[in-house]
Amino acid sequence: MIEFHTPKLPKPLNLDLVQLGGGGSCPSQFYGKTHEGHDVYVRYRGGLLSVRIGRDPGNDAAQGSPILEVDIGPKFDGNISLTQFCRYFGVTIAGTVPEEKDVDAHLYSDLSGDTTFCRTNVERVTLQTSREILKACMSIFPSAILVKPVLGERYKLKELIKVPLENVDDDVWLIDGVSNVAEVRTSPTQYILPTEGQLQIFLKYDLWKSPEPRYTNGFREVASKELGRNLIEAGMRETPKDHALAYSTFKIDTEFASTNDRARKLLSLLGEVIKELLPVTPLDHVDLKTGRVVSKLNEPLDPVMKVWCRSGSDRWLSILRDGNESLWIGVRPSKVL
Repeated sequence: MIEFHTPKLPKPLNLDLVQLGGGGSCPSQFYGKTHEGHDVYVRYRGGLLSVRIGRDPGNDAAQGSPILEVDIGPKFDGNISLTQFCRYFGVTIAGTVPEEKDVDAHLYSDLSGDTTFCRTNVERVTLQTSREILKACMSIFPSAILVKPVLGERYKLKELIKVPLENVDDDVWLIDGVSNVAEVRTSPTQYILPTEGQLQIFLKYDLWKSPEPRYTNGFREVASKELGRNLIEAGMRETPKDHALAYSTFKIDTEFASTNDRARKLLSLLGEVIKELLPVTPLDHVDLKTGRVVSKLNEPLDPVMKVWCRSGSDRWLSILRDGNESLWIGVRPSKVL
């Protein structure tokens, strides 16, 4: 349930270029030229970095074969400065590494290997179980505090407040290694700044703020019409209130020094607790027309969803179609347990 990623830099390219420039975010992109006149294209998005060189002068470098393609960063990461790229991957421009000019570079992910990233998405979590995960976080980090940014105009930080566990109603940071909010460094746009000696865990869950179902699925309506009965699907906002069940993704995002064995150990323990809260459960894929089980699989499942699914007629975890003109499939916990 908890995933760690520690970057491992490849061998340096030892590549000197005549020019290289660019920037941007998600992706960061740089365009340059070799001494032989070949175009160069660098792209970083989703943790994946690639360097491509045009086959011949004048050829589009983006269509060339990569001289480097490496899954180096954490999930969904897409910011790197020109200077960072050159330092990490052994590239120079006219014999030197350019000076850092990106004012936000200190906020970008450290890809040197000195930092370990933990960015985990726990899928299909109900509001009730999200509270249990939050309790587990505070139990594993008993000296930590929960804080929430209060925003003012243009989404800039107005203040940072401490939030009691029972009053969490929006995204929060769990911060270990501090005793009060005053010890947390902030900025107007980044809100909470990384600080040595602190473990800062961002906990995001949409339903704390908006506890109603939030998804839609046109398949449910079409399947109900074709099959002549009212199918109910978890998480769908068009569901009658008496049958509705909301769920969302619980996101955990933090980073720590790769040498910090304590942080890794405690976060791993949190992962084990989440596994207990979302036990692996046998699921049936059912032909909704005949009731025949066409396949089975095992997946982590929120027990609240399991109880909900079994407590009413035609309640399903999800409804899908196996091909454009094929079977309507409903997914639910197996009956034999």
